[in-house]
Amino acid sequence: MTGEGMRFPKKKRGKRKRRSPACVMAKGRKRLWSIFSGDMERCMYTGGRNVERHHVFRHTSAERMRCEEYGFIAPLRPDLHPDGARAGKYAARVDGDLKKRCRDYYLKNYGSEEDFMREFYYVS
Repeated sequence: MTGEGMRFPKKKRGKRKRRSPACVMAKGRKRLWSIFSGDMERCMYTGGRNVERHHVFRHTSAERMRCEEYGFIAPLRPDLHPDGARAGKYAARVDGDLKKRCRDYYLKNYGSEEDFMREFYYVS
């Protein structure tokens, strides 16, 4: 129904465009990539197959989108995932290590410390 015979026809919405070409939908899921690992199906620390994908900077939706754009996503076992329900005793240490590695990668490949802090609201 196009709304032609309606008293108050609805406007047609255009399709939304994705911001990041790296986040392409594949079989209903985002195709995520990581600077840490080429295999998103295995834990980057242990090699285990049961993984959760961790956005290193995750406090706002804008930070999560930037993580997907820059590849700051880590495949982690559930007990190493800092936000997971089954987070273990090493989860906080893993989170700090990942943030430091992302910061170093950003400074080497993209910009300055000020740019990094402006994009990720992260205090090192």
